[in-house]
Amino acid sequence: MTTLLLALLAAFLYSLSQVSTRRALDHNPPLTVVLGTLAMTFPTVSSMMLALGGNWAWPALPGLVVLVLAGLVAPGTARLLGAVGLRDFGPLVAVPYQFGTRPIIALVAGLVLFNEEVTPWRILALAAIVVGLFWLTSGYKSEISDEKRPDQSRLWIPAMAGVAYAISEILRKAGVSYTDSLTAAWLAGASAFILVTISTILMPGQRARVEIPREWRWILFSGGAAALAQVVMFTALAGGDITVVSPVMALQPMIVMLLAPGLAAAGNISLRSVWKGGLVMTFGAVLMGLSA
Repeated sequence: MTTLLLALLAAFLYSLSQVSTRRALDHNPPLTVVLGTLAMTFPTVSSMMLALGGNWAWPALPGLVVLVLAGLVAPGTARLLGAVGLRDFGPLVAVPYQFGTRPIIALVAGLVLFNEEVTPWRILALAAIVVGLFWLTSGYKSEISDEKRPDQSRLWIPAMAGVAYAISEILRKAGVSYTDSLTAAWLAGASAFILVTISTILMPGQRARVEIPREWRWILFSGGAAALAQVVMFTALAGGDITVVSPVMALQPMIVMLLAPGLAAAGNISLRSVWKGGLVMTFGAVLMGLSA
C-alpha cells in the first residue's frame, strides 16, 4: 500500500512538473528551461539529503555506473526531448504520447529479446493504446488548422522521450538496490545536470540557444516538483516492485489533463478534443503494466 501511495504522489509531482514546464516554455526556449529545471532539481535533492541526514552511501562501481546512466537517459536526454514535445504540441498531446508509446516499446522488446508471452490482456492493452493514439491525433487535427499545426512527423520526439523514461526507470530499479533512495536520486540528477551543462558549454550551436531565463517561477516550480518526484519514485522503487510503480506512473496523462487547463498550460487545443484518446491510451498503458 505504501508503494502504491508513493507511486501516486510521484506521478502527481511529475505531472505538475510537466505542466509547469509548458508554462515556462511560453517565455523561454527548451534548452534554457531544461538547464533551469535541472539546476533547480540538483540543489533541491542535495538539500533534502542534508536535511534528512543522508549518509551519502556511495554505491559500488556497478551501481554507480547504472545510476549515472539512468540520469543521462532521464532526466538528461528525456527532459530535453520532452520539453521540445511540450513546446510543439502542448501537454495534452505530448504527455499521452510519452506515456502511451512506452508500453508498446516494452512489449516489442519483450517479444524480441526475452521471448515473452503474448497474453489476451496484452493484446487488449495494445489495442487500447493504438485506438487512443488514433483518437488523440484525430482530435488534435480537428482542433488546429493545417497552417498552424506543427509537423505531425515530429510526434516521434515526445514518443522517444517516453522511451528514454522507460529505460531510465528500469536502470533506476536496478541501481537503487546498491544504495539508498536519496543517494540514488542525487546521482541521477547530478549526472543529468553535468551532462547537459557540459554539452551546452562545448557545443557553440547549443550555447547560442540558451537565454537569460524569463518567468523564473515556472522553471523553479517545475524543477522543484521534479526533484521531489524523483526522490519519491526512488523510495517507491526501493520498497516495492516496478510492476506496481510502472502502471501508476502511466496515469500521468490523465493527471496532466486535469492540471493543464486550470494552470492555463493546455496550449492552443481544448481538452474536449483529446480527452477520449488520452483516457483510452492511459487505460491501455496501465493495463499493459498490470499484465507484466
